[in-house]
Amino acid sequence: MIYRIGFAAAALVVAAISHADAVPLTYDMENGEGQASGGAFDYWDQTYNGTGDTTVDAAPLSGGTGQMLDGVTGVDDWEADLGNGNAYEWLGWINTNPTITFDFGSTTAFTNASFHTNNNGVGGVGMWGSADFSFSDDGVTFGGDTTRTTTALERADPTARYLTSDLSASGRYLRVHFNDGDQPWIFISEAKFNTSPVPEPGSMAVLGLGVVALLRRKRKA
Repeated sequence: MIYRIGFAAAALVVAAISHADAVPLTYDMENGEGQASGGAFDYWDQTYNGTGDTTVDAAPLSGGTGQMLDGVTGVDDWEADLGNGNAYEWLGWINTNPTITFDFGSTTAFTNASFHTNNNGVGGVGMWGSADFSFSDDGVTFGGDTTRTTTALERADPTARYLTSDLSASGRYLRVHFNDGDQPWIFISEAKFNTSPVPEPGSMAVLGLGVVALLRRKRKA
């Protein structure tokens, strides 16, 4: 019975260890582009609450958050009006290969980053070709470079979806630079991040009780 308690405690700890979502405090980037750059609509970060002009193509935005982290993703038909206007959910770039710097407020150990991307093909909208990731503790000096290149199989799938990039680095800041793919427009509607697995509070205490029980059982034996 004691052994069962010990094993059960260990199992609880394993179950409690899970990947946690990391939410950035802010992100800096070039605003999306639109009609002034030949687009059918304006693919701006209209809800961005930091500094910068959200009505100007590629204007520098800093110190805030907006549609990239609002929890709303676009659909396969990027032109669709889901209630806020045509293509509202998408941030798009054609003349700029966007660089986005996320600030998490403290050092964070990343396991992956996912970006919801459109690959419809209509109007020159397609999946990004590669993404370069780098990390920093001070927001000035970046390192730990990792490049994720999309595959031919991924580029052949026209659905809008999250593309996940595996990471193994730490930093307060995560910077990602997107490079063109097969189409001139890059469309992204949402970002999310995973951190390294960490035991939930109390799980180590449960494991400790199991170990104590096992030790007492051995002494009696």
